[in-house]
Amino acid sequence: MPVAQTCGNARVIDVTHLVGTTDKKDWPASPEITPAKIQRYEAKAGALRPGDVVIFRSGHSDKFYRPLPVGAACMEAPLNGAAEGWPAPGPDAVRYLADKGIRCVATDGPTLGGVEPRRALWTYWALAGKGMVGVEYLTNLGRLPEGAYFLFAAVKVRGCHGGPGRAIALY
Repeated sequence: MPVAQTCGNARVIDVTHLVGTTDKKDWPASPEITPAKIQRYEAKAGALRPGDVVIFRSGHSDKFYRPLPVGAACMEAPLNGAAEGWPAPGPDAVRYLADKGIRCVATDGPTLGGVEPRRALWTYWALAGKGMVGVEYLTNLGRLPEGAYFLFAAVKVRGCHGGPGRAIALY
């Protein structure tokens, strides 16, 4: 993937209000980020533009990424249905962003797909089908000001379609 695809003006969409909105009886489940939620952000902060990098901030990694056994709350508990998953965009949200010219979507959750395997598959399918790039597990998004310039560079790993990298914001 070209580095230029993972660089652009950061548009940080706060999705913390979605935390705690799933019903425990439905777990494992992640609150879904929908096109309507993105449109509410746009109504307040201005329309998304082609080349912007959309970043969903839930606070998940900052709150739960800890050494074990406490760190089990980050991924193990949500994946096993013992806790709510992190907010994640559904495939409709991905298609909406693609139609706006967004080529890179990021999150501070462990994955863009959330904890439901089938729903995650559709989200990743939508990303790939639209030629979009996903960046996951970001930290310190609460300190990232609107208008910052976001850069992400993946480390080249032979035979790997994804992998670790470094995210940097300039402001």
